[in-house]
Amino acid sequence: MTSREGRRIALKGEALSKSFGGLRAVDGMSFEVEEGSLSALIGPNGAGKSTLVNALLGETVAQVGDAPTTRQVHTYKFRDFHILDLPGSDARAGEQQEAERGRREAHLILYVVSSQTGLDYESFWKDLQDLLDSGQLWLLIVNDKQPHPDAASERSFREEVLS
Repeated sequence: MTSREGRRIALKGEALSKSFGGLRAVDGMSFEVEEGSLSALIGPNGAGKSTLVNALLGETVAQVGDAPTTRQVHTYKFRDFHILDLPGSDARAGEQQEAERGRREAHLILYVVSSQTGLDYESFWKDLQDLLDSGQLWLLIVNDKQPHPDAASERSFREEVLS
């Protein structure tokens, strides 16, 4: 697949939309990931970044666990581009510096958060503002590791994250 500019595209999404009940979570999103480019997974420890790597690759290559296991940047080849599995945003200072370097190199940021591990809203909003300021393409992934007890609880969580 080739873009209008002649770049080879490894992954493309056009006019993607997703709703949960009355909540429009994605509305007309389009993106392209060029061959050879870097996509980075960021977010707190335990949010599911390494689990997402394993799901995308269809095999267990990234170490997973709710305790921090990613202490350095790991690079995985997926189709014709690379995924950077970065230390969590709540990692130690040196690990955060490594993660920041990886984030700056990436063409697409997948920001993973989880209802299970709790969400530090101050850090969450700061991270989102940093992504907006960077001009990088990014996507927020909410990983519900545990089902909510009822629809009202799930709706409340989603509204809290998106408000």
